[in-house]
Amino acid sequence: MKVDRSPRLFRLQAGRAEEEGPRGETFFHGLLRRDDPLGPLRLATLAIVIIASLGLFSIDPRPAYLVAIGIVAVGSWFSHWFKRRSWLVILLLAIGMIYLLIQHLSNVIAHSQDTRLPLAQMLLWLSVLNSFDMPRRHNLFMAQIVGTILVIVTATLSRDLSFGIVLIAYFVTLLVWSHLDSLAAFRSPPRARSLAREVLLAGGGVVTVAAIVFLGLPRGGAPVLHRLPMSGELRLPFHQDTQVQNPGYPAGRDASGPRQANPDAYYGFTDALDLDYRGKLSHQVALRIRANRPEYWRGMAFDHFDGRVWTMTRPDQVRRLESGTLDYQLPQDTVAVFGAPRVETIYVEQDQSNLVLLPSGARELFFPSSLLYRDAYGSLRSPVTLDRGLYYSVESQPMYWDRRILDSAGAPPAPLARRLRAYLELPADLPARDAALARQIVRGAQGPYERVRAIRDYLRRTYPYDLSIPHFPPKADQVDYFLFDQRRGYCEHFASALAVLARTVGVPTRLVTGYAPGNYDMFTGYWDIRTADAHAWVEAYFTGIGWVPFDPTPGFAAPAEMARSGPTVPGLMFLSYAQDRLGPMFWAVLAALAALAIGLAWAFRGEAVQLRALRRRSTSPEAFAVSRAYVRLLALLERSGVPHRPGWSAREHARAAGEVAAIAPAVPELEEFAALYQAARFGPRPTDVQVSRLESLLARIRRRLAATARRRKQDRSPPPRAPSR
Repeated sequence: MKVDRSPRLFRLQAGRAEEEGPRGETFFHGLLRRDDPLGPLRLATLAIVIIASLGLFSIDPRPAYLVAIGIVAVGSWFSHWFKRRSWLVILLLAIGMIYLLIQHLSNVIAHSQDTRLPLAQMLLWLSVLNSFDMPRRHNLFMAQIVGTILVIVTATLSRDLSFGIVLIAYFVTLLVWSHLDSLAAFRSPPRARSLAREVLLAGGGVVTVAAIVFLGLPRGGAPVLHRLPMSGELRLPFHQDTQVQNPGYPAGRDASGPRQANPDAYYGFTDALDLDYRGKLSHQVALRIRANRPEYWRGMAFDHFDGRVWTMTRPDQVRRLESGTLDYQLPQDTVAVFGAPRVETIYVEQDQSNLVLLPSGARELFFPSSLLYRDAYGSLRSPVTLDRGLYYSVESQPMYWDRRILDSAGAPPAPLARRLRAYLELPADLPARDAALARQIVRGAQGPYERVRAIRDYLRRTYPYDLSIPHFPPKADQVDYFLFDQRRGYCEHFASALAVLARTVGVPTRLVTGYAPGNYDMFTGYWDIRTADAHAWVEAYFTGIGWVPFDPTPGFAAPAEMARSGPTVPGLMFLSYAQDRLGPMFWAVLAALAALAIGLAWAFRGEAVQLRALRRRSTSPEAFAVSRAYVRLLALLERSGVPHRPGWSAREHARAAGEVAAIAPAVPELEEFAALYQAARFGPRPTDVQVSRLESLLARIRRRLAATARRRKQDRSPPPRAPSR
């Protein structure tokens, strides 16, 4: 008797024979051996963990994650070869688990504002440790569950479609894993054709249901959360700068010569906004915002205009906001009707100024800094610039105004009028024709609101939006030149014209800069705001109400109307986009796709339903394998021209198949299959030998029919033409 002299630590003991892998072979060759049913399942589990790890690497690229993938492969090899647990292995894994727990707790404390990344890192290293302890099928199931959770957590950190590659790879691998797991339960070897069929059928069904839910589920208002995601706390410099900071337009720049815009930064986020800036802004994504409805994102405001440049009369008047818990309660100084609460998270994709962008009706801000500054115009400034990778959240209630309330606004009382004096100042050399135009536009308008609305509508109707205009003449009043000479412009010119004309008829105004809503990506669920979406609009003050936004630029929705927008339904957005692109062909394409989906469902319905019913009724794994082989034979014969007769026996199907010329070469195998099937099906409990023989016969029949079909196709093809001389 040969004695096993291997070390006690790694000595294999008696266990489940179907889960034992032979020695003396490479890892991957051993995984694919037919006498190790768990080999393919183990390989699929390793693939799931690797895909999940690569997904985390795509979000947070660290070399340690690639090292972890290599260790997982080594751990899977170890679990394949040494399936009996050893006290030393268990002790080492326990020590590793304790160390992992300590590291995770320290990471959670360091990133208490958003624990998703520490959770993903913990799951990755948990998979590494778990890979050394996967001797049985239920251990592989737990490893797959950990990998699935890692993919889910990592998906919440992704913000673009590139992560979709990881999701597709994971989804396909999970379908393969599920099929292999069901085969391992019956100790049945996998078949490539059967695997492809099951993956296609199950994948098609899951994708169809998921697409229906995804396209039809409205993106309604989110509930108010008590703790919202934000970046790790910012490190504040020793010297606090309360000014507006914009790296794209540093302070002290040369004021001479024509202004040329930096395509990667907006010139409206500075201490002075010159209307003579020219140049197109880039289309790179500056912000990604998780929001349920479109929003205007307010950055800052200007109150003084000298005919060419907007500035702030009180740029240094700021109030410190300090918070030990990093959430700020924001004051509401406007009387309005508030909509349902919304939760938005803003992700900075390109370096920004230090302005904290906020939607209308912002009530509570979750920002990763214990210190903020609020200026005299209601804008928030961070002590440091908002660099790429930073994100913060805000809870808001969008505001809209009842028309009757706005119409009731009158002239401000004397104390309030003195405070609003800066918002009524006009350039000293403003041409008289500007004021005359304003009086002509508002003729017949009742009240401040009607006057502002009339001017806004006039600008929208009369002047086109144009980004290719030349520079203004030197020393020209730029609003006047826009209204009477150039007669076209972009958002800063429209907003400046509305602000100036409204002031000439007694309505306090200020110019506001920020970002327009951008474009909604229905696949990621984010609003993509590009640098070119930088925008300017106007806020007008009404007594008893406060500041109300107006946008006179053609093609842009009014900010106040955004609050009334309904939930976003991706399916309706997609259909609207497709209808615009396809035109009259839209309904024909839609009908063709519906017919194709119905046809595929009808074509694949039969065999899948039968197999699932057989699995429930089978008394043993061998009985199910026998019935499965017979069902697949019937499907193969039906595709070759032999109809399935429910009342026929296996021998009758074989005789009917012998009468078909295309099947005649496979008649001996068919007769042997029929005899063996009836003996196994109606005799005592089927054996592994019978199951193996039936599957072998089925494979031979499939090969003979395929070879016959190829020969018949070659016989029908025309002979090659003789070469012409």
